[in-house]
Amino acid sequence: MSRSGYQQRVKGPRLRWDESIRSLPVWERSEMRQAIAGREINIVFRMLQRYGVPQRRIAAETGLAQSDISGIIAGRQVMAYDVLLRVARGLGIPRGQMGLAYDPDTLALFDPTLLRDIVNEGEVPPRKVVDGLAVPCDDASSATMASAQ
Repeated sequence: MSRSGYQQRVKGPRLRWDESIRSLPVWERSEMRQAIAGREINIVFRMLQRYGVPQRRIAAETGLAQSDISGIIAGRQVMAYDVLLRVARGLGIPRGQMGLAYDPDTLALFDPTLLRDIVNEGEVPPRKVVDGLAVPCDDASSATMASAQ
C-alpha cells in the first residue's frame, strides 16, 4: 500500500485510447466481480486505475465528469439508478451483474432514449412511453419516437 492508502499500480503500460477497457485482465479478478455485484463503484474505478486507466478515460467511457469520477474514487457512494446504468453501459458491464433491472417502465421514467436503445437491441418488445409508462406498441418505429414524448 502506498501512503495514500491505494494499492500500487499494476506493472505494465497504460491503456492506450484505442484499446478497449474490456480487454483488461482486471475483469476476471474475483475482487472486481464482487465490487460489481455489490455496486461498489469506487472499488471498480480504483481497480481500473491500478491497471493504468486514467480518470479522464473512465469519465469519457461512462459519460460522467472527471470530477465525479474523482469524488467516487475518494469514497462518494453511487446510489442513483441512472448513474449506475451509465457506468454499466460505459464500461460494458452487463446490467444483471450489477443487479440493475431491464424493466422498461423503470427505464422510461429515467430516460426514454434508454428504452428506445434496448428495444432497438431486441432486449424487449417494442414499447412507447405514455404518461411515464412503457406500453407495448405494434412496431419499433413507434418505440423510437418514445424520446420525443
